[in-house]
Amino acid sequence: MTLRIVAIVACVLIAILPVTAAEPARDLASMQVAPDAVIYVRTSNGAEIQGRFLRASTQALVVGTTDGREIILPSAQVLFVWKRGDSLRNGAIIGGVVGLAGAIFGQSECTKCSGEIAIGVALGVPAWVGVGALVDRLRVGRTLIYRAP
Repeated sequence: MTLRIVAIVACVLIAILPVTAAEPARDLASMQVAPDAVIYVRTSNGAEIQGRFLRASTQALVVGTTDGREIILPSAQVLFVWKRGDSLRNGAIIGGVVGLAGAIFGQSECTKCSGEIAIGVALGVPAWVGVGALVDRLRVGRTLIYRAP
């Protein structure tokens, strides 16, 4: 019974851990993005531009389009910039919580199964962490790298 309570508390604590990301840059020249990376730009008029990152300065952002053109966006027009892709951490955390819950609640009917619970946790949690990360990988997200001041 005590092991089950500890497991429930551990599941709750893991589930409420914040998935923190790096603070986005407040200056276009300070963005952390690789050359030619796919980026998405939200402008002050509400438009969203997708293209490849070419260069940035404090005055402007230059985005390459699929047809080879360069779009120069003055910094005053750029509200947000995202890069393609996100961390797999949140998927791994969710998978770990599912694995831990499954290992504990799957053995909840057995009062003398501490060995089985330990095996379930030792094998199930890492497997579910991997499943969570794989599912998260299938969904291509975005990471905010710039927010206008």
